[in-house]
Amino acid sequence: MIRKLAWNSLNVSLKFLVILGLVFLGGSVLSFAVLSNLHNRTATDQVSQQAIVLMETIDSVRQYTNAQVSDLLEQPLESQDRFIPEAIPSYAARQVFEQFRGKKGFENYLYKDATLNPTNLRDRADPFEAELVEQFRRQPNLEELQGFRNILGQQHFYVARPLVIRQPQCLRCHSTPEAAPKSQIAMYGAENGFGWQLGEIIGAQTIYVPASAVFDTAFRDCLTALSVFIGIFALVIVIVNRLVRQLAIAPIGPIAQLARKISNNELSGESEAGVEELRQLDRIARRQDEFGQLSRLFREMAQAIYSRERNFLEQLQRLRLESDRARQSKAGREAELKRPRDWRSLVDRARQLRQHGSTED
Repeated sequence: MIRKLAWNSLNVSLKFLVILGLVFLGGSVLSFAVLSNLHNRTATDQVSQQAIVLMETIDSVRQYTNAQVSDLLEQPLESQDRFIPEAIPSYAARQVFEQFRGKKGFENYLYKDATLNPTNLRDRADPFEAELVEQFRRQPNLEELQGFRNILGQQHFYVARPLVIRQPQCLRCHSTPEAAPKSQIAMYGAENGFGWQLGEIIGAQTIYVPASAVFDTAFRDCLTALSVFIGIFALVIVIVNRLVRQLAIAPIGPIAQLARKISNNELSGESEAGVEELRQLDRIARRQDEFGQLSRLFREMAQAIYSRERNFLEQLQRLRLESDRARQSKAGREAELKRPRDWRSLVDRARQLRQHGSTED
C-alpha cells in the first residue's frame, strides 16, 4: 500500500525515469549474461581450435615416424644393445611437442599419451586420464572428448582421443617381454608395457591448452562491450527523457492549469486569468500530432467558455442598468405623487389655524 502511494505521488517524468532505469538495469544484466555466454563460447572455440590443431600436428608426427622412421631403425633396434626410442612414434611425438613447449608463450601447453599400462612410466595415466580411457573403452565409437581441467591451479582445456593398437608391428615391443627387443628390456624393464592386444584401447592421447588467459581476455572484452552498451543506453535514456519532457509532458502543463482555472471558475470575462495558458495552447496547437489536436480542441472549449462568460456578464450589466433606471423612474413618480398630498395638508393646516384664531376672538 505504501509503495503504491509512493508511486502515485511521483510525477509522470519521474515515473518514466524510474521505468527507464529498471529497463536499463534489466537490460544491463541480460546483456552481461548474453555477452558473457557469447565470449565464453568464443573463448572455448578458440582454445578448442588450438588443441585440435596441435592434436593433428602430433598425429602427423606419429604417422610420419611410424611410416618413415620406424622401418629405417628396425634393424639397428634389433642388433644394437642401446634402445633407440626415436623409432617409437609416441616418443617422437613427445619430443616434438617438448620442442614446441620450449618456445616463449607455450610453456603451459601439455601433451601426454596417457596409458593405463605404459612402457615409460612418465606416460602412466592419472585418475582423471584413466577415467577418460575407461570412457573410451565403454564407448568404442566415441572418437573424441573435450572439456576443462584444473592443473596446478590453472584452467586447461583438453582434447582427448583414444589410443588404439591398429598396427601389428606395435605388438613386437608390447606383446610379451620375450618378444621385445633386448635393448628395450634393458632400458625400461620387463614389468610394464606388455600384454597389449590388437584393436585394444590402451590409453588416451591428450592435449592440454591453457584456458585461463583466454577466458580472462574474453571477460575483459565482455566488460568493455558492456561498458559501451551501458554508455549508449544511458545516453539514450537521457535523450528520450528530454524528448518526453518536451514533446509529451510540457504540453500537459498549460492544459492542466487551464482546466484547473475552469474548474475553479477563475476563467471570467472580467479578468485576464487563463490568457497566458491560452497563448501557450496556441503554440502547442500548431503541432500536427495528438497533443496539437487536443490543444486545439481544448482551446476552442476554453474560448467558448470565455465568450459565454463575457456575454453573460454583458447581459448582467445591461440588466443592472435597466433595473437601476426602473428604480429611479419609480422613485420619481412616487415623489411627484407625494408632493400634492403635502400641499393639501398645508392648506388644511392653515385653514385649521385660521378657524382656531377666529374662535379665540
